[in-house]
Amino acid sequence: MAKYYTKAATVEMYSKEMFDLMEAFEKSVVKIASVSLDFCREDKSMWVRGYYYCNGKTNDMFRSYMLGYTHCKWAYNNGLFDE
Repeated sequence: MAKYYTKAATVEMYSKEMFDLMEAFEKSVVKIASVSLDFCREDKSMWVRGYYYCNGKTNDMFRSYMLGYTHCKWAYNNGLFDE
């Protein structure tokens, strides 16, 4: 039988969770990526448009990181990690 999941997983703009996610990204991407990245953040007014970092490559990597985070958050909220 198919099971449908409805609990959404989002990250609120300008929330503590968002800033914590950005800090975690900046700390962990140094270990993952072999390229030099610029962590200069965009003005918060640009976040609504999906621009979080001034450097395009850094911004693309963060958006991928954030998608992975929200996917795992969604799975956790819907009990996919329960035994």
